[in-house]
Amino acid sequence: QMLASGGVDSKVRLWDVRTMKSLAMLEGHDDVVESITFFPDGQRLASGGADGTMRLWDVRTGESLAVLEGHEGYINSVVISPDGGTLASGGNDKTVRLWDAQTGESLAVLEGHGAPVYSVAFSPDGQTLASGGGDNPVRLWDTQNGESLAVLEGNGKGVLDVAFSPDGQRIASGEFNGTLRLWDVRTGESLGELEGQNGYLYSFFLSPDGLTMVTNEFGNLL
Repeated sequence: QMLASGGVDSKVRLWDVRTMKSLAMLEGHDDVVESITFFPDGQRLASGGADGTMRLWDVRTGESLAVLEGHEGYINSVVISPDGGTLASGGNDKTVRLWDAQTGESLAVLEGHGAPVYSVAFSPDGQTLASGGGDNPVRLWDTQNGESLAVLEGNGKGVLDVAFSPDGQRIASGEFNGTLRLWDVRTGESLGELEGQNGYLYSFFLSPDGLTMVTNEFGNLL
């Protein structure tokens, strides 16, 4: 029943989805807010921005709980694990970082991308993290030890968004050229692709049953 948004004014805003009224404005970032994720309990959220920080917030009070620093430059994507214990972030410094969601402690720095990381996503069981960036491959990581599990090679156009299917058996990646590609997590094989119409595929969402996708493409097209 609550929506969070971030923008170029460096603020995180909370909204009542029923009335569309503003509930709170969270101030602390010094630059554009690029990504927001709610914790599973709905009581906290994390935001990442162009100022290179990730901030944790108490949704009820609007209080800033912690400032997580480590990235150099933009943080493009932040996500929370399904159990609420681990945060992951990807940034322009070409790294993926894991954090303790309770203490804010840095757990691991995952290196391997050769360009900015634009998207990170946890598997439904929280054991695997997927990341995609401007260097094209989707990379899979073990969230327990930070080891690289697989590198899924696409067509060299770069990846803007990644997501797991609800059963964790497939990954979808949205590419710079508007292509939406599906992968088999177990084998790393490409299962097929859906061609877009207008260039960049900025983001997409899978339905809870994993059968339907909504995409957001360049040119304000859904």
